[in-house]
Amino acid sequence: MRSLWATKGRGRPISRATMSLARFSFLLACLRFDDLDTRIERSKTNKLAAISEIFQKFVENCNACCCPGAYVTVDEMLIPFRGRCFFKMYMPNKPAKYGIKVQILADAKTHSPIIGTNRNITADNWYSSVKLVEELRKHNITYVGTLKKHKRPIRLEFLPNRNRSGKLPLFGFTSTTILVSFVPKKGRSVILLSSMHHDASVNKDNQKLEIIHLYNDTKSGVDSLDAKCALYSVQRRSRRWPMAVFFAVLNIAGVNDYTIAIVVLYQCSANAQGIRRFKYIEELGFQLPEPLLRKRIENKKVPMKLRVLAAEILEIPLPDTQTSVEGNCSRINN
Repeated sequence: MRSLWATKGRGRPISRATMSLARFSFLLACLRFDDLDTRIERSKTNKLAAISEIFQKFVENCNACCCPGAYVTVDEMLIPFRGRCFFKMYMPNKPAKYGIKVQILADAKTHSPIIGTNRNITADNWYSSVKLVEELRKHNITYVGTLKKHKRPIRLEFLPNRNRSGKLPLFGFTSTTILVSFVPKKGRSVILLSSMHHDASVNKDNQKLEIIHLYNDTKSGVDSLDAKCALYSVQRRSRRWPMAVFFAVLNIAGVNDYTIAIVVLYQCSANAQGIRRFKYIEELGFQLPEPLLRKRIENKKVPMKLRVLAAEILEIPLPDTQTSVEGNCSRINN
């Protein structure tokens, strides 16, 4: 972080022009998201009491601004954190290994966290159950996902069998759902549960079952969101878990903002898809401190060197620097 304020051409001028390193470090150290006096009482019913208010507002804004597509994905996301936290978890299949687990519902195509109805949800076997699928159907939501092999409704014929050929999948039908068991390799079977499909239709492009094709095409929505957040991340090392959650919120907000901008710009220009995410984030990072830079240019107490630097960044002329000389004499009333 200190390298951003480095001089002699090694740092970023916009960082020095916006505020000093000492000021930024002070604000970062003092940043809090709740009332400390009531935190203990609120923590009895809410583990995220230290940041829940701003987190809920962020979720509400996501719901208000992001319109879901036809397919959504639900999965786990691990917010990296290795400090002291009583609900910190170890997940060996995640890159960070240790952190705070949150459940994410994301658009399977744009990878933006959303909540919506009349859509299809894709998930892995951690979530899947026949009871869940039936409950979702009551709300006009279809479901496609893998199913754990020890679930009670699964017949023995659908389970792994060394003598079973991988060419012929097995199907089980009810009035509302379909169960498919296929063998990707000998001695192993994958079981899929779907309330969206009702037959054994095959995709014309890859000759796979339509249910398998849809699952493979939409299952990685949350993983793609996680990868995008990690590519351009504001995450910094911290001993306070609320800061780790706050950094994750900023990362997801950046992905959401870019997605919304692409959709809006695409309606105005066919070349919107050519806008690189790095360039967009860079422009956003320039626009956010612009009001503060303009104030610092007008503030005569700011060192002239920094005022000139801010004016060069904004590409505007520096205002008149002449100041009237005030005398030291005071008025004496007789």
